[in-house]
Amino acid sequence: MVRSLHVLYLMILTPPRKTPWRLSAPQKARQRKRLKLVDKVVDTVSAALQKNGGMSTKAVERWYREMPREEEMLPKDKYTIFDRKEKKYRKGIHSKCSDDVARRHANGCHRIA
Repeated sequence: MVRSLHVLYLMILTPPRKTPWRLSAPQKARQRKRLKLVDKVVDTVSAALQKNGGMSTKAVERWYREMPREEEMLPKDKYTIFDRKEKKYRKGIHSKCSDDVARRHANGCHRIA
């Protein structure tokens, strides 16, 4: 009971942490690597479906139609995400705080949304 009151106290009184407006070079490199891995997975699934009797799925076709590859993306799209609550509708991808209540305490963020 005492511990839960302490956590509640911290959640209320701890100011929200700010998201850095600029990513470091290693953070950008890791993000590009993650995006390339996503492209590779989609290519692998598509190739496996083609190899398995020339099949395809609507999801894979839609992905190729709508989603740009990592090389085609603008830096704004690589390193920020849309958030309707933000002032300019974009926020950094390396946010310290998560909107998921279960992960707040584990990430060290005690902000109440």
